[in-house]
Amino acid sequence: MENIVLDPVMAATSGDLLLQREAVERLKLFLPKARLITPNLPEAEILLEKKIRTQKDIYESAPALAEKFNTSVLLKAGHLENEESHLTDIFFCYENKKSIELRAAMISTKNTHGTGCSLSSSVAAFLAQGYPLEEAVKKGKDYLHGALKAGKDKTLGKGHGPVHHFYTLGSPEALLVQ
Repeated sequence: MENIVLDPVMAATSGDLLLQREAVERLKLFLPKARLITPNLPEAEILLEKKIRTQKDIYESAPALAEKFNTSVLLKAGHLENEESHLTDIFFCYENKKSIELRAAMISTKNTHGTGCSLSSSVAAFLAQGYPLEEAVKKGKDYLHGALKAGKDKTLGKGHGPVHHFYTLGSPEALLVQ
């Protein structure tokens, strides 16, 4: 199987549909070709045609998506409305039918623009380095959590800013070409 990681960008953070219905149906044809899909909750609701409101719903929805589209699923809990201090994403590996909880502390920040794309790209990068799928998902999740934490207090423009993608490189001065 090829290491294709597909982030099915179909719904905005607000839940608004970003694709026309016909395009959503076409996108569904690509999902079984991916080794891993990384939908957020609004996207998973579209794919399963049901509401996901609780952590229990997430536990049930990840394997349901995997079985429906014959691919592994990292179902992101970032849109779950809860009052807890952590979020629990669910990774369901279609290859071995195993679910894994990926729990992380919530980070209060407005710098969340592109988190889904950053997560799927980091998982793809770890797969390209030869990591097994489960480890690549864990490392990708850890990378994103670190980038969110490092960039939580930064200000770039108005509105939602990006995560700090280069946090592992040290100070901004370290990025300058000498």
